[in-house]
Amino acid sequence: MKRYNFEVLPAGSKPGKVDAAGGLAKTGSSSAVPQLALAGGAAVLLGTGAVFAVRRHRGTRGTN
Repeated sequence: MKRYNFEVLPAGSKPGKVDAAGGLAKTGSSSAVPQLALAGGAAVLLGTGAVFAVRRHRGTRGTN
């Protein structure tokens, strides 16, 4: 594990030289999020359609 040495400075003080070597941290979401969102939306739509179809079918038979 890499260790980072640092010093806590008083408020308003100027920082010293900053070593900007290296890359930025990887943040954010993965590339699979849009596919998961579409699959979830499709599941909700299918479920809604099934509930609507069953309720409509039961309504035509006269039993609720």
